[in-house]
Amino acid sequence: FVPATSEEEHLVASPYSQLLTELSHGPAAILSGVGKLMALTLSLATSVTSETVPAILFSVRLAVRVESAARLLMDHAEGRAVRAWPRLTASPEALDELRRGRALLRSTFEGEVLPWFDRWLEELVDAAQHEPNREDECNGLACRLHAHQVLVLRNVEAKDFNAERAKRLLSSLTFLSSHHSWNQERLEVPETEIFEVLQLHRRQIVRWLVEQRKRNALAEFNGVLQSCHRQLSALGDSSAKDSSGFEWVCV
Repeated sequence: FVPATSEEEHLVASPYSQLLTELSHGPAAILSGVGKLMALTLSLATSVTSETVPAILFSVRLAVRVESAARLLMDHAEGRAVRAWPRLTASPEALDELRRGRALLRSTFEGEVLPWFDRWLEELVDAAQHEPNREDECNGLACRLHAHQVLVLRNVEAKDFNAERAKRLLSSLTFLSSHHSWNQERLEVPETEIFEVLQLHRRQIVRWLVEQRKRNALAEFNGVLQSCHRQLSALGDSSAKDSSGFEWVCV
């Protein structure tokens, strides 16, 4: 296998990967198929320790990566991509299908995937409190869920950032920073992707936090940072200091 150089792209049938080529010509089949796969695996969701959880997380990773490719095509068509690829084109009909398919994936992420992550994280906190001998196991599972939550939020548009999404993203990044052992390949999400998401949203997060202070929206501002502060404690630690009375500031 020898990768084509930029000067040789015209010699390759799919110079921008098979996925981008298929999405640019017939996105409906791929997006609907991925959506159905994710819905099917989510229908099997029960406990965080269930044998179906790896299948669910796999379908989530697959769906996010397909969504990333769809977003790239849409950004390219709208002139927002960093680089222009002359042969990477999509018809107006294909772009409409991309928008509808991506909206369906995001609806599933926000309406089903993230609520399940919340339930599973609560289950892990409860298990760590009542079964201290399982704390390491629960911590590892929690890190995996937080990594997938970061991945799910990768493609949120800047205009769609709100308190809930900022809280989820920053809380997950804080938990991983405090409790994950890096370079162990335990997350099932490449660690480089975690840092990529942070870089993608770093400016927007800071901008959003500063804007809340300017608007004196202290409830949302403090709520996000209180949630981050809670992630610093060990999983299930009932003696952690209550930060509900803290007032946070921008420095």
